[in-house]
Amino acid sequence: MSFSSSDLEAVQCLLCRADDAEPRFTKDGLEVVRCRRCHLLYVNPRLTAKALSR
Repeated sequence: MSFSSSDLEAVQCLLCRADDAEPRFTKDGLEVVRCRRCHLLYVNPRLTAKALSR
């Protein structure tokens, strides 16, 4: 699956708000990253609300 750049938005860590993540793996065309500060795993960049509603 692939997404256009307009379907994605970069985000900070939702737990600690750090902007320092390392890539872990890719799943279904989305990159899962790990926050270097609190170790939370999350998708970044993530799908926008508009892309999710489609």
